[in-house]
Amino acid sequence: MGTPTPATRRTILAYTALPAAATALAACGADTGGQTTGAAGTQPITVEAWTRTGQFAELIDVYNPGQGQADRVTVAVTRTASGLDLQNKLMAAAASDTVPEFATVDLNIAPLFNVKRVFADVTREFNQLKYKDQFPPAMVRNSTQDGKIYQVPFWVDTLGFYWNKNLFRAAGLPPDAAPKTWDDMTAHAVKLTRAPDAWGVTIPYNASATFNFMPWVYANGGTLFTADFKRSAVNSEQGAGAFQLWADLAQKRQVTPDGFRTGAAFNATELFVLGKLGMYHSGPGLVDQLKRDAPHIDFGTSVIPVGPRGTRTGSAPGGETMGFSPKTPNRARLWRLIEWLVGDDAQVEYLVAKRSNLPVLTRQVENRYYQAEPRFTPFRESAQAATPTWNLHHEDLKAVMLPEYMAAMSGAKEPRAALRDMSEAIDRVLAQPA
Repeated sequence: MGTPTPATRRTILAYTALPAAATALAACGADTGGQTTGAAGTQPITVEAWTRTGQFAELIDVYNPGQGQADRVTVAVTRTASGLDLQNKLMAAAASDTVPEFATVDLNIAPLFNVKRVFADVTREFNQLKYKDQFPPAMVRNSTQDGKIYQVPFWVDTLGFYWNKNLFRAAGLPPDAAPKTWDDMTAHAVKLTRAPDAWGVTIPYNASATFNFMPWVYANGGTLFTADFKRSAVNSEQGAGAFQLWADLAQKRQVTPDGFRTGAAFNATELFVLGKLGMYHSGPGLVDQLKRDAPHIDFGTSVIPVGPRGTRTGSAPGGETMGFSPKTPNRARLWRLIEWLVGDDAQVEYLVAKRSNLPVLTRQVENRYYQAEPRFTPFRESAQAATPTWNLHHEDLKAVMLPEYMAAMSGAKEPRAALRDMSEAIDRVLAQPA
């Protein structure tokens, strides 16, 4: 694959605002092989695609130069400011029957669109993929409604566990021994803490409770929802264990940065990069950031340690899914676009090589870039272990969960009381109509 071309003027202009209605498309007839024929001769087909991510826009700049091939379309990208902005605008477009032909969406809001049949049923095409079982299961679950597949995973995000080997050595800890249990992590954190110069461990401050905190509930054998995804299941002994763990680390043992106890903002990633934090969880992009910005730090990566009631690591699903309109006249061409986007050229030679992303298929982790940097490989296990979070109110859930987990960490509420209040708030949100 060649070097990506610069962003086109069309792409740059499309970033500025989302049109009130989808652009009228050049193709309006049958899917006949990538071109339309009229009085003026043969014309390429252009389709409108909406996204929230730079990854998709960058890949389309690579893809578009090959549009002259018979099985390709030209893709005009419209990028929104945020996932919530895309959600609102796509729902408005669905209500007015003006959805674009193609879109990528945050996988956690994918179920809302699938219930409303915004995307085409691609079960037949998906089941014919030889690699269909290599996608992270939680992503496929969020792409599924009533046993049918409406979207395909595009890119995957997950969390891994980082530790600073320099600080481990200074504290007399084995530098290559990642903590495998919560007890290990707690004991290490106590030895690592030399406030204010070094802190033992933390998770992101004031961050998404669904993505950054729930993995600790999952690692303790708990879950967020009941099996039918209709009610909260977080108010359990497993959930209480996770709340108590982080409340104790912050308040009792005081091995987390001061801000975690006081509610003052702090940047945990910055602390780790500065060598002032012993253990931290973050995404795969931190590997390259550390190599670039803190080459003196010797660090390791692993999966999140397992709790006393758990049997395996915990992870929440993250990333993006993609699909096309059920009314598109370009179904076959857009499916070929999807196949290209999940293929090795896009996933390995671009998303891995250029952006340090985790590739979406398990076999793609065995690539030359990860062989040269094995600290990426634990993220595959994390992505595959993710617990599905299928729901129709993801943004509302994040809003009601965050204050409760922060209240427990900062000592404003007793952990079990905060957990109870979180569970009740989740049930109220789930009871709302989609």
